[in-house]
Amino acid sequence: MKIFLATENAGKVHEVREILKQSFADVECLCVADLPASIREKYHAEETGTTYAENALIKARALARLTDGFVLAEDSGFEVEALSRAPGIFSARYAPTDRERCEKILHAIKNVPAHQRQAQFVACVAFIEKRKGMQSPPVYFFGRRVGRVADAIRGTNGFGYDPIFYPEGENLTWGEAGEKAKVLVSHRGLAMRLAIQYLIARMSQEHKEADSIKSSSYSSDG
Repeated sequence: MKIFLATENAGKVHEVREILKQSFADVECLCVADLPASIREKYHAEETGTTYAENALIKARALARLTDGFVLAEDSGFEVEALSRAPGIFSARYAPTDRERCEKILHAIKNVPAHQRQAQFVACVAFIEKRKGMQSPPVYFFGRRVGRVADAIRGTNGFGYDPIFYPEGENLTWGEAGEKAKVLVSHRGLAMRLAIQYLIARMSQEHKEADSIKSSSYSSDG
């Protein structure tokens, strides 16, 4: 099975591939960077949406215009309660680098006590199927993981805001935890697991429809 992933974020690509491998032994997950240059240069997804769903759909449609098959796109953000849920949909543009983004948040809430440093990761996965030039209506899947902001950057694993996020009930940040401890239970992992359940159901339906067509053909021939 081939799935196109509408992202140029290497960290997201790695996580999504790991999640997909848990359910599909033969899955081929192609991100934008894996596509021929003639397609890559045409891919343009300006994230002008005001919600995670809108931005995920922008990316999914941008790639679906250039490919045929299953297309997944994800948009996510880090929301800090003490910052009125900023940076939110602007998480990737909050500062130039991952470290600078983490440092900016830590500086902004440096005087906020530990019991008021609540935060959450939110993800939305958009799914589109493109067949014979026609795009299906989008289907959305959401995931959320609550926790709190650390007092300093801790750990070097993961990417983005992982080193300053303690998931609820855990005493290690995602920057300190191993990959397996995060991937399936993260906001992205939860949204992707829902998308995978939908994909499995969709593929099962396709197989039944194909079998039905074959049976009808055999009956007509007989």
